[in-house]
Amino acid sequence: MIKNSALRLSGNDDIKTVAKYYQRMNGDEEYLNPNYPFLKRNTGEDVIGSYFKFKGAMPNFVFIIVESLSRGFSGPEASMGSFTPFLDSLATQSLYWSNFLTTSERTFNVLPSTLASLPYGKKGFMALVENNSPYPDFHSLTGILSNYGYKGHFLYGGWDYFDFMSVFLKNIGVDIFLNEDGFNETFEKIQSNEQGFTWGYPDDAVFRRALQLLETVEHEPRIDIYLTLSMHDPFFAPSYDYWESVFYKRLDSFQSLPQERAFYLQRKHRFATILYADNAIKWFFREYAKRTDYENTIFIILGDHYMPLGSVMPIEKYHVPLIIFSPLLKQSKLFPAVSASADITPTLLGMMQSQFNVRTPQWVHWLGTPLDTASHFQSKKFVPFMRVNRSVDEMLWNDYFLSEDRAYRLTSNLQTERITDEEVLNELKALLESFVTLNNYVCSENALKVPNY
Repeated sequence: MIKNSALRLSGNDDIKTVAKYYQRMNGDEEYLNPNYPFLKRNTGEDVIGSYFKFKGAMPNFVFIIVESLSRGFSGPEASMGSFTPFLDSLATQSLYWSNFLTTSERTFNVLPSTLASLPYGKKGFMALVENNSPYPDFHSLTGILSNYGYKGHFLYGGWDYFDFMSVFLKNIGVDIFLNEDGFNETFEKIQSNEQGFTWGYPDDAVFRRALQLLETVEHEPRIDIYLTLSMHDPFFAPSYDYWESVFYKRLDSFQSLPQERAFYLQRKHRFATILYADNAIKWFFREYAKRTDYENTIFIILGDHYMPLGSVMPIEKYHVPLIIFSPLLKQSKLFPAVSASADITPTLLGMMQSQFNVRTPQWVHWLGTPLDTASHFQSKKFVPFMRVNRSVDEMLWNDYFLSEDRAYRLTSNLQTERITDEEVLNELKALLESFVTLNNYVCSENALKVPNY
């Protein structure tokens, strides 16, 4: 239920008043003070550590952030049917969140949200340096774990300065280990579009080149961050004719199609590329399993945003899978409860604090909270969403979803029903307005965390 807050926004309130309102609406958290609106006590809760059997040494982490990987075509009960057979199989051996959300419509937000649970600024957190301005002080997963010997590597087949990714990653202590300049003549880029543009190298090339380069790296523990490219317009998978034939076989294998057959045929380049990308990840895991560090590695696989394939409800634009797989896992489990990419850093640090005595900050600016490991569907998260035009006009708050001044209630598995209660709508709009105000303030005024704290 919406809380009857005694504090309401008038439109002319100062930052402290707005902060008090925001903090009261998120009353399950203990906040430091209104001068640092997002700074809250770190609970250090470990929600996933009990699923692992650690071997004494700190684990390596491998993030595989997959371009446009969406729940609509991946995983159980995918609305279009699943076109990711390998990931589906891997999910059954993993910790799997079926109602997981990213925080933006495009790639620009996935690194700050996933690696540091950060707010968005006016154009995405990474773009805060657009006019040679410094980033505000902040904590990050990689920064905290670097104190315990971790080294971070970014592995990407394109131009790493895109959306200021390389600037952000270097700021959090991650080396640009592979970009489009790190390939030799034996690798071919993704086929160019009609304008002669290509995003870079396809997924299988990135994985092959990365594993070649990692042979020279002896350091452990590591945090390796892969960001793929292939599932992006113009959807030219290598050996396309072969993957088109695989697409037709996959289509024919469905007992019944969720959509008309014409829907899939009109988008065959996309579905063929999805099947190719899934197979590239399969190859990567097969080869990685031959490495000596495989047995002590935790793999985190998620989509950066949804792939537009047709008309969907507004919240579905952010619906992606989250898979946490490791040979260290004692059991697999599916979690239907709602979580988001901003929850990953608090979760991993909570585990590292509990299992390895990693010291984490007492007060943190995380927008997220530990992943929800409930065995039933529930939605207890606060997640603002940034659109492709960089506006923030959509938000999840518990089981309410606000989209462009329309309010919805979540029922099950991210299904929504429209609600018309004006009091609820106005409270949701006020909460989102308070977040936008504070989001801009903390980023421009260096008010994410207390300096040197």
